[in-house]
Amino acid sequence: MVQLKKENTRHRNTQQGRPNGPGQKDREKFIRYNWKIKAERCRVLEDGKAPVVMSTRAAVEYALGMGLDLVEVGYDPRNGVSTAKICEYGKYVYEIKRREKQAKKLARANSTELKCLQMHLTTDTADYERMVKLSLRFRGRRELSNMDYAKELMKKLLTRFDGLAVLDSKPTLNGKELSCVIRKA
Repeated sequence: MVQLKKENTRHRNTQQGRPNGPGQKDREKFIRYNWKIKAERCRVLEDGKAPVVMSTRAAVEYALGMGLDLVEVGYDPRNGVSTAKICEYGKYVYEIKRREKQAKKLARANSTELKCLQMHLTTDTADYERMVKLSLRFRGRRELSNMDYAKELMKKLLTRFDGLAVLDSKPTLNGKELSCVIRKA
């Protein structure tokens, strides 16, 4: 009985199993361009012209003849036609990175930052920011049995923030932690 050796073709000719080698970014390894486009036919998008469907080989030769690249921007598995754009590959990757960076910046600007301020019964002073989660953490049964003292300490702490902060959620006990959220007044 002869056993055939199965060759692992998934990551052949690559370093450490990465599709585009060690220096490539994640988003770059999924962008196909020029001869890496696998579809037989592609819909070519060119600035100021109507989309044209042609063979991938002819489209790549047309783009390279213009001194540009054919970059795949989408693929329709129903009819096997990929959508490709004639542009500079490096410029296209740069634009994608720039858009992602702007989206991250916008998401950061729209999100509210919640800082967590953890304290114990023996904590003396603490810092505060815009929105703060104040929490008294109980260590062991002994501290947990002093719930009245903990609530009193929380009230004293909240009176210190009068005028500076407004109580957003009342103090609640979650497991071994008494916590509430305050925000800047």
